[in-house]
Amino acid sequence: MDSFNSSQTNVRTFVPTTQARLDPATFNQSAQAAIRVATEKGSAALMVTKREAGVASYLVLDGELNAHHAAGALARALGAKVETVDESWSDNLADSYISVLEVDDDTTIGRYAQVGADHLEFARQVAASLSVGEWAAVTFRSPSKRENKRWTKWLDFNAGHGSGSHHSRDTNAVIVSLFAGSHESHDHSNTILTNVAGSMVGLDLDTHPRPVKSSKRLLIPQVAALLCLGVIGYRGAISEKVTSLHGDFWEALSGWLTPSMIFMVFGTMFGACAIVWYLRFSDRWPSSARSLWLDLTAGIFPAPNKGGRRIRPPRKETLNPDKTIKREEFGGDYPLDHWSFKAAASVFTSIAAPASGALSGQSQTEMRIVPPPLLDRVGPVVGTAPDDGNSAHLFASQLQYGVALIGERGSGKSQLARALFGFDILEQKCPSGFPGFPGEKNSLIAFENKGPDGAQHYLDWAAALGQTAVLIDVADVNTFGIDFTATGGSMSSRANEFVDALVYAFEDGAIQSRARTSLGQIFTLALAVESTPQITESANENLEPLEPVIESGRSFVYYAYILSGGTGGGDAIAKRLHAAIKTYAGDNPDNDAIVEAMTYGSYPFTKTPSERLKMFESSQTKLSQLAEMEGWFTPKRSKVTWQQVVTAFRPTVLNFGQSISGEQVAERNTKLMSSMALYTLQRQIERTCSGWEVLKQWVSIYADELSLLAGSTAEPVVWFQDKGRSFGVRTIFATQRQTQLMSEVADMLLSMKTLIAYKQRNPDIIDKLVRILDPNGEDWRASDITSLPNFTAAVKTSTNVNDLPAFTLSVENFEADRRAFAARQGYQLPTVAEGVA
Repeated sequence: MDSFNSSQTNVRTFVPTTQARLDPATFNQSAQAAIRVATEKGSAALMVTKREAGVASYLVLDGELNAHHAAGALARALGAKVETVDESWSDNLADSYISVLEVDDDTTIGRYAQVGADHLEFARQVAASLSVGEWAAVTFRSPSKRENKRWTKWLDFNAGHGSGSHHSRDTNAVIVSLFAGSHESHDHSNTILTNVAGSMVGLDLDTHPRPVKSSKRLLIPQVAALLCLGVIGYRGAISEKVTSLHGDFWEALSGWLTPSMIFMVFGTMFGACAIVWYLRFSDRWPSSARSLWLDLTAGIFPAPNKGGRRIRPPRKETLNPDKTIKREEFGGDYPLDHWSFKAAASVFTSIAAPASGALSGQSQTEMRIVPPPLLDRVGPVVGTAPDDGNSAHLFASQLQYGVALIGERGSGKSQLARALFGFDILEQKCPSGFPGFPGEKNSLIAFENKGPDGAQHYLDWAAALGQTAVLIDVADVNTFGIDFTATGGSMSSRANEFVDALVYAFEDGAIQSRARTSLGQIFTLALAVESTPQITESANENLEPLEPVIESGRSFVYYAYILSGGTGGGDAIAKRLHAAIKTYAGDNPDNDAIVEAMTYGSYPFTKTPSERLKMFESSQTKLSQLAEMEGWFTPKRSKVTWQQVVTAFRPTVLNFGQSISGEQVAERNTKLMSSMALYTLQRQIERTCSGWEVLKQWVSIYADELSLLAGSTAEPVVWFQDKGRSFGVRTIFATQRQTQLMSEVADMLLSMKTLIAYKQRNPDIIDKLVRILDPNGEDWRASDITSLPNFTAAVKTSTNVNDLPAFTLSVENFEADRRAFAARQGYQLPTVAEGVA
């Protein structure tokens, strides 16, 4: 990073006035003007730090020319006045542990609007996150033309046309970096930075804090040590070699290579290694991170880095002439240096506002007590009361009405969802018999999409509590699959229900009504081919030399793709396969299933090739994508049915991301397969589980990211909440992407009986949460949600009789010690036997 010239650094501080305040109506415009002036001749920084007397804020400029003008313009925007500073302004920077905010490689970008944002609230939240001696800083500079071009292209592609009002499109938007420092540890500076980023309305990227410190790798000492060992190891060979040569020089060299000389060299190298080791592990070794740390602790702030890595632009999906995918869609690499992002002035400038709330430095989230009924053993322990540390529970009987966990990534919602999974396992192993507790007749079905890490957590919970979990890993053919067509009835009814699942999984309108009917027909024929190997054998008889072979033993999806004309053989191979089906049905009139499939599915083949092409043209891309999952649909894979899963009363973990064994799956296929799985599960529950609530038999569904399960309509997800209860359905749904849910699904989530809300940044979601937590609008405000620390949540729930007032909860991270979980919940496990099926 390029640092300021320390000889030209100019610093001003902002102090409140009794005559002026930050004016929300004019703040955006005035902040833009101020930042434009501040970056006209270089880079600048805004820093806020907490002293014994309160919070102080500073503007640090690179250069003299704009100091007075820029500070004055910014003071007018903040409703403050400017004062000069003495040398003590940077005292809190000295010897700090420093962290920088880093943008994730796979970051997404949201569309958070700043309309109605409380800019002073940002200053208050930053102040609330600081202890005496700690600080946070924003450095910024004007973007280059190349950065602007890359950012716009990436934003257009990943946020779409709905990002037209995104703040980073402002003509005066700048490149920004965030730093924080503490005298305690890097963990403290990381926490400060997380809170600052979480409070910044408009920072809608996925980020994490990173300590600023040198690498501890000992490459130089390792090489030196190996050289010394090499000299010692080969000393005898070297000495013997040189003494065999003639001449005074070689005799002198042989005499020089004495043991004392070798050990002197070794001692020197060992000493050098020790010095290097000490310098690196004491973070004194010269490096870019070391230089950055020295600058920051001296009050010299870096301009955001321009970076030098190769950046791949986004690209759209391209298709081959036969509608198969030639090149998959790619969102592009993050277009800036990972320590920076682009933002409008209004996003970060108010960090320096000298508001009274910020000067106090007091926490802005009032901790509301846990209602007394939840202090008894009425259900799972989920955390502790913040006022006295007593265990806080949820009513087990109310969990059948749904649990919603919403919050940003890393807030703690996923851990709590898995802990509730663990609680249900305890009830399976050691039924308590308490009223409302689920007991042993409970089928646990966990949907996971984050890949091996997420799925492994569920398996670890089962193993730690002595239960055997069934792993269904979509990308791993060595694990069980689920037969989505095992729904009973004729081949045509099975095929049409499968098509219904497809329609749900793809975006709304992707499969039109005419295509829906045609797909049902060819999937009916395809099921007949999969079940009857003789059909493919017949289709491959008497082939011409260049005619393609139709493979036997493949899935019905593969055969449906052929029948649609989507493979390289086109319509000719489709007609050949259909003719083989027709011949087999004619030769076997007693095979009712095949005859029914032939009768129902042959309509497309009564049409001309051009008419048939129109029938399936819009579906080719969808069938091509589905064919990519042949490993899931292949009949060679061992499968279970949803009926077996829901009636087994055991834990089942479905992983739709990268498999635990390492097989990859495209993100779009994660969405496709998880949506189809949820749809077919819901239909099976309707068929199998009627009256289960009365029988005290349950199907508990855990979803770590609901947006990947919600398809083109709200019906299946909303059904679980509106009608699923009488079928014994208990849902634990979590999401960090509320804005990506359909309105019906989002409203359903917020209406669940138990709502556990972690920290939020989206003003629309915050507004809805405040109204739910406090319908009368008396006790809760937006800052109570934006300033929640990680593993702290606002909770709205009920007893068996009435709703309880909302409260705050310190959620326990039970995954830190799963072995202690049973005792924490009041259970005594007889034995612990690990195992995963």
